[in-house]
Amino acid sequence: MNTTMYVLRSAAVAAALATLPMATPAMAGESGFHLRLTAVVPMFCKISSPAPEGVYLQDGQASLGMVQEICNDPSGYRVSSNFTNLDYGALLVGSRRFDIVNGLAQRTESDAAAVRNPWSLVQAKAIDAAQPILLTVTISPA
Repeated sequence: MNTTMYVLRSAAVAAALATLPMATPAMAGESGFHLRLTAVVPMFCKISSPAPEGVYLQDGQASLGMVQEICNDPSGYRVSSNFTNLDYGALLVGSRRFDIVNGLAQRTESDAAAVRNPWSLVQAKAIDAAQPILLTVTISPA
């Protein structure tokens, strides 16, 4: 670290300490001080991409793999799953079932979360069995 940076950093620390309240005579016997620190955490939601290359059905079923969802919105979050080349079916997220209507399955969670669940298609039928079923997922604060 060069000398200029050290002097500037030392001056910044000294200025910050100077803003702390000074001891009053009533506090003369006490040691220490109270510091209230607050922080603002930006909203953050992320979901891993299940089966990015697409899947083929085997007897109307397909595993989409493990999917991790993270969202720190205390009011919850929404997940949308858009399927192409899918005539009908249902999406299993862990043990929960969501019907796929017009290629779309949506769900809303009521709390912030960091969860990991297996996803799979069940009772599904592809429009063209020779082509993969593709999935696009989005996650957003509720």
